[in-house]
Amino acid sequence: MEIENEAHNHGIEAYKNENYEEAIKLFSIAIKENPKDAESYFMRANAYRDTGDYEKAIEDFGEAIGIKPNFSGAYHSRGSLYGAIGENNKAIADLSEVLRLNPNDTNAYFSRGIVHNEKGDYANAAADFDKAIALDADFAEAYNWRGRAYYNMRNYDQAIADFGEAVRIDPDLAGAYRNRGIVYNDIGENDKAIKDLNLAIELDPSDAGAYNGRGVSHNDLGEYEKAIKDYNEAIRLVPDYADPYNNRGVVHNALKDYAQAIKDYNKAIDINPNYAIAYCNRAAAYKKLGEYDKAIADLDAAITLDPCDDVARAARATLCAHDRGAEEGGKGGMRTHDTESEVKRLAAESVEILQERAGGVLDYTARSLDMLEEILAEAANYFSLLPQEQVTTIVQHAGCYVLDVAHRQFGGQFFWHDELDQPILVVGEPEKHIALMTWNKIHGRLSGDAGDNIPFFYKGFAERVKSSAVGTKAIYV
Repeated sequence: MEIENEAHNHGIEAYKNENYEEAIKLFSIAIKENPKDAESYFMRANAYRDTGDYEKAIEDFGEAIGIKPNFSGAYHSRGSLYGAIGENNKAIADLSEVLRLNPNDTNAYFSRGIVHNEKGDYANAAADFDKAIALDADFAEAYNWRGRAYYNMRNYDQAIADFGEAVRIDPDLAGAYRNRGIVYNDIGENDKAIKDLNLAIELDPSDAGAYNGRGVSHNDLGEYEKAIKDYNEAIRLVPDYADPYNNRGVVHNALKDYAQAIKDYNKAIDINPNYAIAYCNRAAAYKKLGEYDKAIADLDAAITLDPCDDVARAARATLCAHDRGAEEGGKGGMRTHDTESEVKRLAAESVEILQERAGGVLDYTARSLDMLEEILAEAANYFSLLPQEQVTTIVQHAGCYVLDVAHRQFGGQFFWHDELDQPILVVGEPEKHIALMTWNKIHGRLSGDAGDNIPFFYKGFAERVKSSAVGTKAIYV
């Protein structure tokens, strides 16, 4: 017994000094002397984990639990390791067992919340972080992670509040500044985003994600040189980080350096072959170079990776329309010589592109606009990454769908508005003149402005058509 204790104690010292190989040898001696030594199995598991030998670590955590079934620490450590290697269900099971053994284990709620978040179960993640915070009101990282969960649920106000609370508790928490900066970027408050990301970088100059996020804000502001500089630094810090390559490609695309943009998209795809948005962006660059077959192939790849990628479907429809003359005249495929037929053509293409994602509900009724609103809200998450040409495609297709909904409900006549360069529907004539234009509203919603709610906008127009007096003149834009 004395030899066993001595080996275990020396193993602890070696582990504290980060001499993991020596620690493994010493814990193995302790286990040989006492095969029922749960603590030595547990510590050897930690040493295996820290050397990257996850299989042996999991095996040793299991041995410790087999010897000591109520070994909360072993369940917690194994659960966290399962989470780190992506075995989320096993992780949740282990961490739930910790909480069964100790319902007030703050760290177990926190760890399980992280696993739920990584699994995409954001509501349960937020619930676990709620419990961690209830047990420890000064748990800054719990606020930070709950903010991430709210961000993923698109509850941006609550996310910003949580990140703010995290940095109030811990003013040096660089990740919370980075995360809040990313939210500010997503809602278009780029000056605030850059301020937060500057703080994140000042606190942690090795944070590649902060440089990448700041690059996105600089890009949104048209500060392309600054954006490229930040993306370069993110890549220098983490050479296999796909996002800054993709984002730098977006800048090169904006600068009309399509060949360089393609090189960056190629690198992003090499790093992450499942990067749907990079395929979509590369397709836009190929289209600019007139390489339509390559563009369509990339859009097919994007749709295969993400069947709900309405951006890719819309872009593909426009490319396929190229051969039948869809790029004559107006921008992005809108011909202006026969406005009504063109509105209805693009509306029909919208239905073809979006109907699978919409679950078959795009039936040209006013109630179908609820689904269009949902789709645009999803696409808004990618707005800052979309080439302008793809934004135009989405705006025109979705806008024409709304116009066709109105035309089927109220009739009227289509015209082309030369000054605003888009179609307009006029209904009610000759008794009254109620006009509807949709592209600006669609663009606003696509850019992330929830105030540009499409069903609400249409409802206002429809009520005006139904209730306005003779002689009324109004325009809805």
